[in-house]
Amino acid sequence: MGIIAAMAISSLFVPEPYARPVIAAAFLFALSDSLIATERFLIKATPAPRWLPPAIWLTYWLAQFFFCIGIARIL
Repeated sequence: MGIIAAMAISSLFVPEPYARPVIAAAFLFALSDSLIATERFLIKATPAPRWLPPAIWLTYWLAQFFFCIGIARIL
């Protein structure tokens, strides 16, 4: 949890023009990991709510997309 939080916070210090996609990616990635933790450790129902797995994958893939956009701007 500490490493993910450090990543999200450090993304706030990325310079423009890379900042917006990298910040979005970092916080989406943190959200994705938070949803995974919620599913594994907080939800007692089996199976987990139907919306949770798609939400995890959506936030994960959007994070990857925005990281790629940020990297592409460097090149």
